[in-house]
Amino acid sequence: MLRRVIRPGRLSRFSTATVTLCLQRYPGTDNGNSGISFVEYRFKVNGRVVHTGITGNNGMIRVRFDPTQRATIDMLGTEYQLSVRASIEPINTREGVQRRLSALGYELGTVDGVIGRHTDRAILQFQADNGLNPDGVVGARTRQGLRRRFGE
Repeated sequence: MLRRVIRPGRLSRFSTATVTLCLQRYPGTDNGNSGISFVEYRFKVNGRVVHTGITGNNGMIRVRFDPTQRATIDMLGTEYQLSVRASIEPINTREGVQRRLSALGYELGTVDGVIGRHTDRAILQFQADNGLNPDGVVGARTRQGLRRRFGE
């Protein structure tokens, strides 16, 4: 849904976000059969159901909403809040790598710039999942893989 946002003294603009969610058996993996298909979900904006559906064959859901509104997805008995960041840390920073891995479903704890054992494991798993040399080093090929998977 496109919604026109009008603020006194400012230019009008359209404000929406498209969020793609992937429900997976093993978050972060991309082995072609990790998506959980045919799971019912309810998409809510400000507590009101605006869309219901079922995950696709690959476990994917795509929703659009005004990021200034409170948006949630209810599925499998749990409500998940959706949020949109205005920006993301550069990929050449530790936080940028962590943010992308976390968004792709790799469990690493807090995005804090500290490369601990959880982040190390997430890097190794990402490399293995994407046919890269699993050496734990975030070099040019790993960053290229993150860009390709993350969508930038």
